[in-house]
Amino acid sequence: MISVCMATHNGEKYIREQLDSILPQLSENDELIISDDGSTDKTCEIILQYNDHRIKLLHFIHPVKFNDNFASHRYASKNCENAISKAKGEYIFLCDQDDIWTHDKVSKCLDALSSSILVKHNGIMVNESGDYLHFESSRTPISKHLLINIWKLRCPGSHIAFRQELLSIALPFPERLISHDAWIGCLASYVGKCISLNQPLIRYRIHSGNVSVHKHNRLLRKIGYRINLCMQIISRIYHFK
Repeated sequence: MISVCMATHNGEKYIREQLDSILPQLSENDELIISDDGSTDKTCEIILQYNDHRIKLLHFIHPVKFNDNFASHRYASKNCENAISKAKGEYIFLCDQDDIWTHDKVSKCLDALSSSILVKHNGIMVNESGDYLHFESSRTPISKHLLINIWKLRCPGSHIAFRQELLSIALPFPERLISHDAWIGCLASYVGKCISLNQPLIRYRIHSGNVSVHKHNRLLRKIGYRINLCMQIISRIYHFK
């Protein structure tokens, strides 16, 4: 069974195209869990129009309030956690509301997961209209060394799929986690084998509303973020043993 987990917020402009790329790749027994963070547009209306039993729409209200430079990232991570925590599938795929999956993404990732705990693939960058920008050749493979992965942050959530067993160490997310994808990717490299595919299995849409765009890229902030992530991971590994 496959669980696709999507966090949404005011995604009416692109979500239909994303759903149309995902649902044909799922079987009747799979699920698409969508956690919506209080959308005020037609996002939820569009989702409900599909009337598909595989779609499970959750309405999420954040239990905490963040007032820092990374608030949008923290809210997105908490919303994603809500979807992941409800996943029942053996294989879990993360996805954004505004991307487009290639027709063979699921099959290629499942092949890789037969011998690994996590798979990461590349993508093609597109603009708001879906037009080609460039291939993500800069996405480097996941390292076997945890500290290298913490520094490089090599696992964007929209580019990964993993086994359910990884959640035993990944959940719950730390309260002030900034990047859930880095958290999951780094822990995966610690507990098992990770595979990197150089194939573009999504069209990753770049637009002004991207939460994942790195707007906070000053050197001291980058270093501080990685130190914080490292401390959180070490704490989780210590308690997991």
